[in-house]
Amino acid sequence: MKLWTKLKALVCDWQISSKIVAICAVTSFVTISAISTISVYRNWLEFKESKLASLSTIADIMASNSQAALRFNDQHTANEHLRSLSYEPDVLQAALLDETGSLFARFNPDESATPPSIYPSDGIEWQPRSVVFTKSVYLANQKLGTLIIEVDTRPFRESVYQSIAAAIALLVGAMALSIFLASRMQRLIATPIKDLDIIAAEVRNSEEYTARAIKKYNDEVGSLVDSFNAMLDKISERDSSLREINANLENIVEQRTKDLRIQNYALQEAMEAANAASVAKSEFLATTSHELRTPLNPIIGYVEKIQREAPNGPHAQELGLIRQSAEQLLRLIEDILDFSRIENGTLRLTPEPVEIETLGSDIVTLLKPQATAKGLSLSYQFENKIKAYKTTPLVSIDEGRLRQVMLNLANNAIKFTHQGTVSLSATLHSFGDQTGKLRIQVDDTGIGIAQADQEKLFKPFSQIDASWTREYGGMGLGLAISQRIVETMGGEIYCQSEAGKGSQFTVTIPVPLETREQDAEESGEENSFALASAAKVLLVEDEAVNRELMDALLCSLGHDVEIAVNGAEAVRMAATQRYDFILLDISMPKMDGFEACRQIRALGNGNASTPVVAMTAHVTPEDKDRCYEAGMSDYLSKPVSFSKLKKALSNWLEKRPA
Repeated sequence: MKLWTKLKALVCDWQISSKIVAICAVTSFVTISAISTISVYRNWLEFKESKLASLSTIADIMASNSQAALRFNDQHTANEHLRSLSYEPDVLQAALLDETGSLFARFNPDESATPPSIYPSDGIEWQPRSVVFTKSVYLANQKLGTLIIEVDTRPFRESVYQSIAAAIALLVGAMALSIFLASRMQRLIATPIKDLDIIAAEVRNSEEYTARAIKKYNDEVGSLVDSFNAMLDKISERDSSLREINANLENIVEQRTKDLRIQNYALQEAMEAANAASVAKSEFLATTSHELRTPLNPIIGYVEKIQREAPNGPHAQELGLIRQSAEQLLRLIEDILDFSRIENGTLRLTPEPVEIETLGSDIVTLLKPQATAKGLSLSYQFENKIKAYKTTPLVSIDEGRLRQVMLNLANNAIKFTHQGTVSLSATLHSFGDQTGKLRIQVDDTGIGIAQADQEKLFKPFSQIDASWTREYGGMGLGLAISQRIVETMGGEIYCQSEAGKGSQFTVTIPVPLETREQDAEESGEENSFALASAAKVLLVEDEAVNRELMDALLCSLGHDVEIAVNGAEAVRMAATQRYDFILLDISMPKMDGFEACRQIRALGNGNASTPVVAMTAHVTPEDKDRCYEAGMSDYLSKPVSFSKLKKALSNWLEKRPA
């Protein structure tokens, strides 16, 4: 099998002309060999049968003639009969045996020849170079003896050799003729195929499809030539079509490229215009925020100061209304800025450990006066359902943003509830090994929201009824901003409400958990401010009204205050004196707060480590980052309330060396 595979692989690589000649030669060889073999075999059989039949007849005659000699024991007559075989040239010797098997008579032309063997039964026995005929002699069914004749087989062999020689001669001649004729006839097939191969190679190398093969015969090869020429016609047509398409495509691409260049230029101009508009909008909002916050700072600050000094004064109610209106204006400013950040994708979260129970209590305390003024019951409930911690864990979340969401929801509940209750609840659920789920819920017995109107809840600048804006105020941003903040935290917010039956807003946020430090509650507010007392404070503010307000607030806390009206003056004062705390405005003439802080840090004296807290109406995250990059320790946005100022002083002054 392997030999056949190798032979097949070898033949497959031959040229087609060689294959045709080989096929014809092999076919002729096999055919003539088979015919010659059959012919030789048949001739041998015919010769053999003829010769054996002749010898069998002679043996019968000799056996019949020898009956009397054997019967009467006449050896002379028997020898005479055997000598008559001398006329048969193929007989080597003959012998006549009596009934006992003894030699009775013999014909032996070659005296040296060995007597023929005795065979027990009649028949023919082939020897290497002869054939022995054995025949019993009977008379009236009585065996008288046995006749043995040995015949030479050389005539048989010579006849076979002659037949084989003739067959070989015929085979050689036929093979030579077959190869000659095949080598001539193969040109009828191979030559057109070679011509076709030459044309194909020419087309392949030149890539020109104008050449055509010549058809010589109307056979399969001619059909192949027709198919090849038809294929070249198709390729030539397609090539021409492709050239036309490519030419048109180049024109189209050139035109499209030109159009795209124009569109890209227009798009770039539009993007630049949009970016410029976005920058202008951001700058406008930042400037507007700064300009609104700056006058709000003394308004809220002085109202707080008067309320704190005379909580039951004759104008306490009017002062409360002023403060409430100012804080409402501040919230509107914050909402507009937050919405702008959300649209620009610049809303950032700053997670920190937060005590949810305290945060909720602070919000209720802040909104309690507003609820009481409307005759509403405002309550708060906190529940910790995480049992893996010994004490309620802290959650890592942006406290300011969470406070903003809770204030928005609670504020809306109070705003749209005329009688009954408003309840705020916070629940901490287990959500994993170090993760919890914070659930905040605000319920009210207010006017409620119809099912068809609930889809408008979280759309910016949208309120369910336009008349609500006149009755309740607001811009329709609070819930939209709250939803974006919650989604940025990875949570969700949803509402369940029915017209006339109140509303329920629910917020769920996944929060990382942190273990509460045991000594975190050891220091109280009084102790903190005891540490913060009697500090030497440098106040840097260019606005006279704000300067006087902050001076009054700092002095009311028992601090020694020195004042600088711009950054350059602050640097000169810091170069000669050591301060415990520096409260630094940002937007000032001559030298702004950023540069002033950098130069104070570079003085190399004790003020290099003094807490420097920014006090500014610039409230964007970028402004906050610039403050920290300039070397400031903390950041207070205007308007600066008494509580925020007190907290900042407490946080930083308690860290000063004793």
